[in-house]
Amino acid sequence: MKKNDKTALLVENEELYQATLDEFSSKSYFQASTNEILKNSNYNKGSFYYRFANKQELFSALVDYVFTVQIELFNQKRINLSSILELKLIINKLFENLFDLFKKDNRYFYLLLKYFTDKTIDFNLSDKCIEPIFYRFMRIISDKLNVTNKKQFLVILKNLYFHFPEELFSSDDFSNEIETLVDFLVKDNQVKNPSLSSVFDATTMVFSDDINYILAKPSFFKFHSNSLLVSKMLLKYNKIKKELKKKLQIRFFNYKNLIDKASQNSFKDSEQFSIFYKSNIIKLVLEDKEFTKFLTICIYLFLTEPRIIIFDFLLSRFDKVKSEFILMNILPLLAKKSKILIVEEIIPYKSQFERISVLASTGYIEFNYLDLVEYFQNNVFITYLDDNMQKNKLISFSDLNDFTKLDFLSGKSIVSIETYSHISYDNLLKNEVFYEKRY
Repeated sequence: MKKNDKTALLVENEELYQATLDEFSSKSYFQASTNEILKNSNYNKGSFYYRFANKQELFSALVDYVFTVQIELFNQKRINLSSILELKLIINKLFENLFDLFKKDNRYFYLLLKYFTDKTIDFNLSDKCIEPIFYRFMRIISDKLNVTNKKQFLVILKNLYFHFPEELFSSDDFSNEIETLVDFLVKDNQVKNPSLSSVFDATTMVFSDDINYILAKPSFFKFHSNSLLVSKMLLKYNKIKKELKKKLQIRFFNYKNLIDKASQNSFKDSEQFSIFYKSNIIKLVLEDKEFTKFLTICIYLFLTEPRIIIFDFLLSRFDKVKSEFILMNILPLLAKKSKILIVEEIIPYKSQFERISVLASTGYIEFNYLDLVEYFQNNVFITYLDDNMQKNKLISFSDLNDFTKLDFLSGKSIVSIETYSHISYDNLLKNEVFYEKRY
């Protein structure tokens, strides 16, 4: 534990600690809310900000504590890693320690993986937290590793650790499964990453539905200069607010008055506006100014009825509750008067779409959404190299019991082993289902 006492301040208050652990282990750093933590812990806001400057400081304190717990779990076994000569045994101990952390509190495991994989953590924690035990293991493994492609081996090991399939923890013989997995890992491996450099104009998109979803990376997507982008409208929020105030004759502009006036202005659609009056939405509006701005823009769009509306990489800014409200309520409402195009890098499993399109170098490729979910969910994906082409294979968790019997890997090199919690552009691009459609 670091000498700064923020960690001690956190864990000494059980309710605050539990609420903090719940919030950060179940959401991305970006989506996690200190207001939610304070509400769930009944902790005084003034006292909180007296002790913690911001969310970043609170998160750092929690991570520092979890790293400390993980190290203590390892130390309790009195194992001297440096004295272990067999590489397989060291790697085995690495995953056993992860298992011990999961058994101690599965929220520790979820937080640990988020620390390693959450791209919304855009600050350095090394000077605020004790070093994770993972890096200690990796240094020792690297020193003992004598395979020719050492770098690639470490990449594979890191990938497996960062995306470790939780389902293995429920196995009746976890130790034996880990031993089998480690035996498989020590084979020679090579790595090669695919690339995509083509850029497409959004105006070339053919709209097949009222609401259309495209998976793409921001750097690969080009919007026509005349495109109506919601992200640009948010930048012009004050101007749009003035326009609404004048158009609807709102004397004192706030969310409730906006809904009342908009409903009166569009009498035939007044029932449609009832979704904006929901008590839980009113609560979210009061807590989140950015969400309020977003809903204000959506009301403006409903009243002005543009032909095409593009939601460009916006939904990922909001947490699960807000995103679901937008997907299930706001977008269907707007789709009554406009064509909707959603462009995102990620799509959650519980989204309501019949099909989605993916931007590839050959153009837009359409997929049945439910087929994709079935393909990705609750499975392990092995990325391997076949004739210098990177390919992926979906494998059920039951098949993980003995990797050596997987015939398709004979003579091929392994790149990574992963599980996915959502469908993203990157993980779709890497998998066989994409290449089957593409070529």
